[in-house]
Amino acid sequence: MQGYGMMARRTLQRFGFALLAAGLLLLAGTLTAVAVVGAKDGAKEEGRADILIIDGLKSFGSLQRPAVYFYHDKHTEALTKESKDCSACHPKGKKDFSLKFKRLEDADRETVRDIYHDNCISCHQETRQAGKASGPITCGQCHVENAAPAINRRPIDLDKSLHYRHIKAMDKKCELCHHAYNEQTKKLYYDKGKEGACLYCHKEKTQENRISIRLASHEACVGCHQKKTAAKLDAGPLECSGCHDPRRQAMIVKLDDVPRLERNQPDTVLVRTLGKDEMPADPPDNMSRVPFDHKA
Repeated sequence: MQGYGMMARRTLQRFGFALLAAGLLLLAGTLTAVAVVGAKDGAKEEGRADILIIDGLKSFGSLQRPAVYFYHDKHTEALTKESKDCSACHPKGKKDFSLKFKRLEDADRETVRDIYHDNCISCHQETRQAGKASGPITCGQCHVENAAPAINRRPIDLDKSLHYRHIKAMDKKCELCHHAYNEQTKKLYYDKGKEGACLYCHKEKTQENRISIRLASHEACVGCHQKKTAAKLDAGPLECSGCHDPRRQAMIVKLDDVPRLERNQPDTVLVRTLGKDEMPADPPDNMSRVPFDHKA
């Protein structure tokens, strides 16, 4: 029974994690995520969940200008109106879109800076020339001193209800989300029956060859949503607010009765208080095994 108790605890642990940590579709190594930033002068604002802070150049030293507040969903909406998708900003990598802006890997300070300046400003200029509303084109309009927009972003939990909805949508193909790492082959593989939470390996920060939970979540979850959307299938959100806006989270349908998670567990077990080797051959009446309806 101890084995079943441990299995139950592990199952609860696997559900009790925040799969999608408090990140957004961030440009890896170039953006800092912020939980909540109040408006200036104490003014109350409802806040947005899609505001990213472009300050990655500080990894090369102190910033020469203030960081840039980037409204991700605004740009996504503008691209959608032009019949463009994520590839307009995020190049295709070996598997899915890179979370970095216009590059697959980071380079030196000047290269990263020029990538942003050349692409962002030129896009804004072209949009303006087409007579459409666009973003800023001067330094001071992007790098604003003491800017403090209201940011309201909340992590999203893959609770039992949402987990089951994904199981059903994936037709019980757990290998589409879960994997383990083989130390000998240095490759990922599916270890059936031993599916664990992403946080078992992916921590808050990138460690060695394991990317952070924020990056892993966005690569896997947003990447899957993109593929299903492209195939015109029912899919989850692509925009930041779809997952991280508290109001949108409140609209997620919750199942009143979540079906039992199938983990090859028996429907009934016999509970005993002693270990197998400690149980006498002919136990007294007060030590008889107790049938337990595990399925119920």
